[in-house]
Amino acid sequence: MLAGQVDPLTTGMMLCEVICAAQALSMPELAREWTDLMEHWRGGAAFGGIHGRCRVHRAELLRITGPCDAAEAEALTACAELRPWMRREYGWPLVELGMIRLRKGDLAGAEDAFVVAERIAWSAQPGISLLRLAQGDAATAAALMADAIAHPVDIPWKERPPSGDLRAAPLLDAQSAIAAARADLQTCESAARELARISSQFPSRGLAASASLAQARAALLRDEYADARRLALEAARTWAELEAPFESALARVVAGDALAAEGNSDGARLQWDVARRGFGDYGAAGHAEDVQTRLAGMPASAPVAWTRATFRRDGAVRLIKFGGAERALPDLVGFRYIEHLIRSAVIPPA
Repeated sequence: MLAGQVDPLTTGMMLCEVICAAQALSMPELAREWTDLMEHWRGGAAFGGIHGRCRVHRAELLRITGPCDAAEAEALTACAELRPWMRREYGWPLVELGMIRLRKGDLAGAEDAFVVAERIAWSAQPGISLLRLAQGDAATAAALMADAIAHPVDIPWKERPPSGDLRAAPLLDAQSAIAAARADLQTCESAARELARISSQFPSRGLAASASLAQARAALLRDEYADARRLALEAARTWAELEAPFESALARVVAGDALAAEGNSDGARLQWDVARRGFGDYGAAGHAEDVQTRLAGMPASAPVAWTRATFRRDGAVRLIKFGGAERALPDLVGFRYIEHLIRSAVIPPA
């Protein structure tokens, strides 16, 4: 395929289909390898709409890795290049553009992209439901998401996952997030069960991480805080290894919520701060602000209480006093080393 045995158009379409399959399986590491290969190939061989398809795949990967501004620029260029070559399939780059803008916090821009995609009969789900959630209309988001799952669109285009379960996975992931925001335990549990079932059928770390996060959300609603924290951190670590900082930060927010519910303020603060920085570096300003609101509502850390201690050599004796206890011990060589370390450390004034 890659050694000139087929014409450039066929080669480009085959490469595109492999990448679409990797994306459908939530395998960004595999999609990245094939997209890099396609980028290298297209320099002298691609023509027509193949250039634009390459750009959509680049935008998809940048939506995963960030930064958002680079992803949006790539998606806009892809839309410009593909407009003369696509009809209904033009909804593919439009929905990608909408998802990127949604993560950035550009809700009006996301709405524009999603509406144009729907106008040419390309489903903008789960983006449009997540947009309604971001706009504060969780009830509408839930209703739209439930309808999308109950009435799947059976379209044989390669830009969409070829399997019903794979098509359902991103919808279920979104349904889990929406249900958690509404404290709808029944729906949250149902979405988590379905995601776990789907992830068991496909060898995908991304699908497994999505299932873990959905299970963490359900556990949090059941007040099972230890399980919620464990599952959320498991998802966060997997997404971090897959170079998906936005998804990893989402999982860390849930872990922080679980720790806060347990009364572990310091642990919650740590997870939320990591999430805030992750969102910020990625370019998801709105999400970073939401986490900052959580941090601002946390009680301040208790100041460190310093206790005066004595660790002094008096001839051949070492005098040690701490917390009301006092000892006089032979001044061994090890005590000299400890004294050196103490003097070398940054010690606050008495």
